[in-house]
Amino acid sequence: MNNSIEPTNKNVRIDDLQQQFAVLKAANHIAHLLGKTNVLEQAIEPLINEFIDLVQAECGSIQLLRPGSQQTQRTLVRKCTHGECGFDNRLEDQITGWILKHRSSLLTNDIGAHTKLGAAAKRYASISSLLAVPIMQHDHVIGVVNLIRVQPTSPFTNQHVEMTTALAHCR
Repeated sequence: MNNSIEPTNKNVRIDDLQQQFAVLKAANHIAHLLGKTNVLEQAIEPLINEFIDLVQAECGSIQLLRPGSQQTQRTLVRKCTHGECGFDNRLEDQITGWILKHRSSLLTNDIGAHTKLGAAAKRYASISSLLAVPIMQHDHVIGVVNLIRVQPTSPFTNQHVEMTTALAHCR
């Protein structure tokens, strides 16, 4: 009986553990931030920073939805670490609409294929990859975390979706 683990299985397990550790570390940091502040606005920027750092995104935003509605109540924060990339309310609203319709995360390297921007999609040509994850409360979408990478950064992967989803759903 051979109890040895093939190197590829061991590497996959190590990668999974590293991914889980990164998510837990970010969640712990967020919990500490929220515990130190009485004002939500003071915690929001560090919160988006954790999401951006977790998946090495260049830009990110967090939107909240009106309860019982499919309209954005408020974009809490939008941050770009490299300068202006075109990430704006119009794109966020399109992505939020997609999230509400499909009730799942979105990972795309072709924004035009998942939005109704038409020719306006050209203004987002510098975006190489977009990752959007719903923030859920019970069975309701109450917000959306949007993250983007710009050219020439490599696209997000399914692993980034898993990590962002885990962090967005930490309770």
